[in-house]
Amino acid sequence: MTTSHSPSPASTAQKIFDDAPIGALIRFSDGTPRPPERFKRKLSHWNNQNGTGRLTEKTAASDRYPGTFTLHVDDITSKSGVTLVQFYRTYTADSDGIFTIESLPATEASAA
Repeated sequence: MTTSHSPSPASTAQKIFDDAPIGALIRFSDGTPRPPERFKRKLSHWNNQNGTGRLTEKTAASDRYPGTFTLHVDDITSKSGVTLVQFYRTYTADSDGIFTIESLPATEASAA
């Protein structure tokens, strides 16, 4: 369950890593405009670089690597509703791109 609010302004991967709670819905973008429908390959590539995902994991930085966060972006399910494949995207806190918190997870208090 998510609480609805207006999306936060665009921010950096570091800001998402620092501020977004697990369960938040995050929009990611490479900043390029969406190509017209007739350009199937360009549109497919654009859709791969621009979308939304649910924040599922954060991994702290180490001496050698920056922190990371993982978004669950899609599932493939069978006709009977069984999840066959789950798709995730992992970003480092220093990743280029535009990230926006679209919605926050419901708090325990608001869920009761």
